[in-house]
Amino acid sequence: MNLFLCLVLSLQDVAALIREMQELKKQVGALKSGRAADDIKEELVQYAGRPEAAFDAHRALALVEALVSQARKEGHAKAKEYSIILDQISPLVSEPFFRHLVVNQFGCGIVKQVARDIAQFVKCQGNLSKGSTASKGKQPRAGPYSAKGKGAKSPRTARPGDRCFNCDKLGHFARDCKSEKKS
Repeated sequence: MNLFLCLVLSLQDVAALIREMQELKKQVGALKSGRAADDIKEELVQYAGRPEAAFDAHRALALVEALVSQARKEGHAKAKEYSIILDQISPLVSEPFFRHLVVNQFGCGIVKQVARDIAQFVKCQGNLSKGSTASKGKQPRAGPYSAKGKGAKSPRTARPGDRCFNCDKLGHFARDCKSEKKS
């Protein structure tokens, strides 16, 4: 009886070893055939996180295609989703927002948030540098109260919330005030 029990245990051990060997063969096969789908996705997100000058939209699209192909081979749970995303973003490869689209579709929550924050910061910096005309060697534009001359803009009209510094009422400026002028 003891010998029989040892034999049964040995068969169970052998079956477990066979399952483990089959799993290892799958992993080795995946390594031989290329990278895993999750590794390709990670590379894609890192690539899309590069600065605009170091990003090639067609390379990113090729990574998406590789991701879809590998996910299908692996029977990945998101293979169908990746395929749909590829179909939807392929026509948009030439759009300036393509890089952000890739991050939005394939990045995790923190990656998306960081990408949004950086894009907002860069946009603000671009707006600041556009507004700084002195740094570009141009003359600043005439303000709303500057003397009229050739090419000068007309003064701004008052809005309902603008307060007069003469009579302290809303809706007009001191230059247009009909009340007696303060000294």
